[in-house]
Amino acid sequence: MSQQQFKFSERLRYRLDNFFSKGGTAVFLALLFLFFIAFVIMGSLRLLAFVFFPDENIDEMGFLLWHAFFQIIDSGSLAELDAQSNLAGKLVAIATIFMGLVLFSSMVAFITQQFEMRLSILRKGKSKVLEKNHTIILGFDIRCMEIIKELIEANASEKDAVVVVMADREKEEMDDYFHEHLPDTQSTRIICRNGLASSPQALRKIGVDKGRSVILTNPSPQVATNAVKIQGDYQILKAIMAISSVTGEEKMPPVIAKLFFERNRDLARGIALGKVVVLDEDLILAKILVQTSRIPGLSLVYSQLVGFVGDEIYFASVPDFLWGNSFGQMQFHFQRSVPIGLRRSDLIMLNPKPDTILEEGDEAIVIAEDDSTIHFFEQPVVEPTELSYSENKVLPNIEKYLIFGWNRKLPILVDEYSGYIHEGSVIDIIVPRKSEAMERIFQQLSNKHPKVRMTLQQVNPSMSNFPAKLYPHRYDNVIIMAGENGTTEEIDSETISMLLKFRHFFREVRNKGEEVHTQLITEVMDSANAQIIQQSGVKDFLVSNIKSQYEQGIKQIEKKELMDLLDNSYKFELPDGVLQDDFNQIWNRLEQAKKEGNLDEDDKLLKDEDLKKRYKKISERRVKLGLLMQHIASEEKVVVSEEEINKGILEYTRQYPGQEKQIMEYFEKNPSSLDTIRAPLIEQKVIDSIISKSKTNVIKLNEDEYKKLEVKTFDIKDTKK
Repeated sequence: MSQQQFKFSERLRYRLDNFFSKGGTAVFLALLFLFFIAFVIMGSLRLLAFVFFPDENIDEMGFLLWHAFFQIIDSGSLAELDAQSNLAGKLVAIATIFMGLVLFSSMVAFITQQFEMRLSILRKGKSKVLEKNHTIILGFDIRCMEIIKELIEANASEKDAVVVVMADREKEEMDDYFHEHLPDTQSTRIICRNGLASSPQALRKIGVDKGRSVILTNPSPQVATNAVKIQGDYQILKAIMAISSVTGEEKMPPVIAKLFFERNRDLARGIALGKVVVLDEDLILAKILVQTSRIPGLSLVYSQLVGFVGDEIYFASVPDFLWGNSFGQMQFHFQRSVPIGLRRSDLIMLNPKPDTILEEGDEAIVIAEDDSTIHFFEQPVVEPTELSYSENKVLPNIEKYLIFGWNRKLPILVDEYSGYIHEGSVIDIIVPRKSEAMERIFQQLSNKHPKVRMTLQQVNPSMSNFPAKLYPHRYDNVIIMAGENGTTEEIDSETISMLLKFRHFFREVRNKGEEVHTQLITEVMDSANAQIIQQSGVKDFLVSNIKSQYEQGIKQIEKKELMDLLDNSYKFELPDGVLQDDFNQIWNRLEQAKKEGNLDEDDKLLKDEDLKKRYKKISERRVKLGLLMQHIASEEKVVVSEEEINKGILEYTRQYPGQEKQIMEYFEKNPSSLDTIRAPLIEQKVIDSIISKSKTNVIKLNEDEYKKLEVKTFDIKDTKK
C-alpha cells in the first residue's frame, strides 16, 4: 500500500508514536516545548479575556500570566486563584487546567519513567563504566574471589584502585556475594556489570580500551568433560578476539587467560602477539611442586612472590644515571629491593651476566614489598666485596622420592624431577589401585628416563601397617598427590587423612631415637584447606584445583553409547501431552536465547521450521529415555538416599557462588524441586547398574585412545542432547 492511501491524521499519529516510543532527551524537550506553547496560548487567552471582559478582582495584568502558569502545573488551583473571577476568567482557567493535566502530567510521567528505567539499568549492571587504568575480570566463579583478594592487597598503596567484574550474571547477585565475602576492600572499589565477554558492545561499556589489564576466567569447570572444555576454550578465544576488535591490536591491554588445550593456547597467542598471556595450570603446578619438594620452605617463597602479601616482583625503569653501568653494579644501588633481572623491549633476562650493560629503556625486574618502596640510589649503598670460592667439587647426591597417588600431573612431575636429579636416583610411585593406563604411562616414563630408578607399586592405604610398609623415613621427600574422584572437599579430606598417617609414623620413628629428615609435600584442591595443612606441620604444599577428567570422560562416553543403544532398541508410543510439554520447554529456552543473542552458531543458520524439526527429535529422544529410565529404576528398585540428595544439593550450590543461601532456602520451601537433584542421581544409578550387569567385554583405553573416542562420540550438536 502506497503512502498516498493513508490519511494525514494516520501518518501524523504514526510518526508521533514512533517518536515518543524512542524516549530519551528528544521526547523530554518536545514535551517541554509543548508546555511552553501551552503557557503562551493560555496566557494570551487570559489577557484577551481580561481586555474584553474586565475583572475587578484582578489588580495587575501580570498576575494573569502567573495564574496561567500555576494552573497548568497544579489542577487544584482553580478554587484558590479564580474563585472570585468572572465567568470569562473561570472558563479560561478551566481550559488551562485541562491542558495542564495532559501536558504537565505527561512530563511528570516521562521523568518518573526515565528515572525508573535508569534505576533498572543500574540494577541490571548495564550502565557504562567511566574509569581508567582499571583491572577487568571477565567471568564470575570461585577463582574470581581469590583473584580480587590478591588485587586488593596489590592496590593497598593506591588511593582509588578499581576492579571491574563483568559476567553473564545479575549485578545484584555479584554485589551481594562480594559484600558478604569481602567486607573490607581497603582502597579498592569493585564494580560489577552484566554482559557477555564476547560482546564488543559490553566490552566498550566497561572501558576495556582504557583498562590496565584483562583477566579471563574459563567458563568451563575443572570437572567438565573434554567436549565441554573445548567449548569453554572457544568462548575464551572469541572473547579475546572481541577485545582485539574493540581496542585494536596495538592498544590492546595485557590479557591473561586460562585455556585447557595447547592448540587453543597457540591460537590465543596469535590473536595479538605479545598481548595475550595464556596459562597451562598442569605444567605450572607440576613445576612448582617439583621445585618445592627439592628446596624445603620454597612454597612459602612462592606464596610470597606470587601473592601480594609480603614481597612481590615488579618492573621499574632504570634511571639515566645508571645507563652504561653493568647489571652487577646496579645491584648495589638498592636498599630495600633486590634486582633479579632485566626487561629489554620484549626480552626477559632473569639473572643476566653481571657484565650486561644497562641501556636506555631497560626495566629492572625487582623483588620488593611494594612498587612504592623501589628506589634507585645514585650512589652505591654498599661497597662490593669479592669473595673467594672453594675449588672442592660437590659429589653428586643420590635422591629418593616417594610419590603417593596418581593424577594427570604425575607424568609432568616425573619429567621435571628427571631433569634435576642425578643418575641412580629413585622415584617410587605408590597407588591404591593400579590400572592398565597407569602401567602404560609408567612404562613410557621408565623408557624415557633410563638413568632414574622408578617403580610402580599398588599398596592399600587402609591396611594396619600403612605407611610403615613403605619405609617413608628413608626417602628425601614424600609427595602426596590429590586424588581424581569425588568432590573437592572429599579429595582434600582424603589427602589430609593420608598426611596425618605419615606424620604419625614419623613421630613414632623419632620416639624410637631415629632422626627423620624426610620432607612432606602435599597437594590440596581448595586454598581454604591450606591453613589446615600448615597447622599439621607441613611447610610445603601446593594448592591445585585441577582434577583429571579421564575417568569422568569415560563415564560420559559410556552414558552416550548406552543412551544410543536404548533409543535404537525400544519403540513405543510417546504420550502426546508429555512430549508437547517437553518440546515447549525447549522451544521457550531457544526463544529466550534468540532474544538475548545467545543462540548456538549452528542453530542460527536454520529457519524456524528446520529448527523445530531438530528439537522435536531431541525432545522425542529425551522423553523416551526418561520413561525408560523411570521404568528400569522401578524394576530395579533404584532409590536415592537423603545423604545422596544432600550431597547433590551441595554440588549444585557450588555452581552458583553467592547464591548458596537462597538456593538452600528455595529447596526447603519447595520440596518438589528436589526432583531436579533426585532425577540425575537416579539416572546415573540406573546407568551404572546396566553397565555393571552387562556381559559385554570391557575395552581398556589409554589416554590417546580415549581422546580419539571422545572426539568420535561427541560432536558439537550432541552437547544439546
